[in-house]
Amino acid sequence: MIRKKKVWKIIIIVFGVLVLSLAGVAWYLSSRWEKIVINQLENYAQKMTKGLYHAEIDKLSVHLLNGSLHVTGLSLYPDSAKLEYLRKVDSIPATYGKIHITDLRLNGVNFHKKSTREGRTLMFSNISISSPDIMIIHDSRGVEVSEDTMHIEKDKTGYTSPLYKIISPVFDKIGVEQISIVHGKVAFNMQSTSDTSVYLLENVSFHVESFLVDSTTYNQDKMFYCDDLHFSIGNTHHLLPGKSYGVDVGKVSIELKDSLFSVENFKLEPRYAKAEFAYKNPKHSDWMELTVGGLFCKGLDFRKLLFDKSINMDSLLVRNVNFGNFKNQKIIVEHHKMPLLYESFQRIKLPIHISNVKVDNLSVIYEELPKKGEKPGLISFTDIHGEFSGLTNVPDSLTHANKLLARAKLMNEGQINATILLPVDSMNDRFEIVGTLGPMKMATLNRIIEPLAPARIQNGYIRGMDYHIIGGRYKAMIDMQLLYNDLTAEILKENDKHERSSDHIVSFLANGLIKRDNPDDGNKIP
Repeated sequence: MIRKKKVWKIIIIVFGVLVLSLAGVAWYLSSRWEKIVINQLENYAQKMTKGLYHAEIDKLSVHLLNGSLHVTGLSLYPDSAKLEYLRKVDSIPATYGKIHITDLRLNGVNFHKKSTREGRTLMFSNISISSPDIMIIHDSRGVEVSEDTMHIEKDKTGYTSPLYKIISPVFDKIGVEQISIVHGKVAFNMQSTSDTSVYLLENVSFHVESFLVDSTTYNQDKMFYCDDLHFSIGNTHHLLPGKSYGVDVGKVSIELKDSLFSVENFKLEPRYAKAEFAYKNPKHSDWMELTVGGLFCKGLDFRKLLFDKSINMDSLLVRNVNFGNFKNQKIIVEHHKMPLLYESFQRIKLPIHISNVKVDNLSVIYEELPKKGEKPGLISFTDIHGEFSGLTNVPDSLTHANKLLARAKLMNEGQINATILLPVDSMNDRFEIVGTLGPMKMATLNRIIEPLAPARIQNGYIRGMDYHIIGGRYKAMIDMQLLYNDLTAEILKENDKHERSSDHIVSFLANGLIKRDNPDDGNKIP
């Protein structure tokens, strides 16, 4: 019995010594590996970029037993002396950048070299990146970019510069079960001869499932070398060229596997007030403001979008949209013929096929300040809801039309219902609108009439209106039937102080000529 106890003690002691020895060896190798890996990575960065970039690592921890690597403070930045030399010899790249990663963790690292065709394989269970800060600089001043000068090569899926060609000098296969990036920030500095614009993306998150790169990846049915991808950015803001407008976006999301794309809380905001905007922007005198609560795409075919350059999706929902437009006629500008809405859609170069499009709660307010007068006229269409059952810019015949069913409120009162047919083929210059207007007070229309003409409606009630419009880019014909009662109007005159008052005599004569009711009585045809 005593011998057995001694044997167990010896076994425990030997085992403990082995564990401590292995731990010591692992610690020693880890400390050695840290220096080796840092040197290798820094040298590899210079070698791959031909001396253009430097890499720096603040701290690196290697754990051989569990196959993990932890990097703190990883930076990759261009060599300023090299950039200056390339600039002098007119060989500076049009696009370059720098990156700093606060925290990088690689877990489940497994490297092995096989004699089989898999060769040198590097696998990870997961890679997590925290707070990457990326700056991308694009300088187009005096730089001509073409596929020949960039030496672009495409593989069978259309990818440019395949990742395999980048890793093949070192590895034959790289795979990661999960990649996660959080709290990222990306800045784009776009420099041109006329302007410099900075676009900032904040709160960037990125999650990838089953990432794989090898010699056969491009033959597999994978997008971005992975099975699934989740991407989102939040709270972005930048100024548009010309700096008259700013754009804010609350959130942009992409769900690759579920074929989803969405934009939330989009705002196009003018930097100047309505009254001064035209003076500060004589070439773009119209003040505009746009907010979109949400744009949601379902069934979006990302593969066709990237490789076939076409937009195909099952449904598009646009929700809670407010659009405001203000025109100052006191500013004399050269007027240009603006294309109609369907003409602009026809000119989009990308083929578009959307099975269903819905607009939910759209508001449009148009104001115009006349040359004489200080009060703008206003017309509004609110509570707009519309639906396209099939929207495309690829015609299947000359008469092919996109059909829109819509309803709205005119001046927040009259109910409008309309069926709108818009031509798909640019050779067919014919649109058609058939609709009705429900009951409303005629005096509500004074917001449109008074600022633009010396008149106003005193009384009157619209019982209903039917209309049929057929038109094109140059002319339109309207067939309309308006039913109303008790219409009286007032003609206005203006004194030296630009104050308006009723011209009683002219108003009396005008009301004598105006048809008070339509029809005159219930038995007559209107």
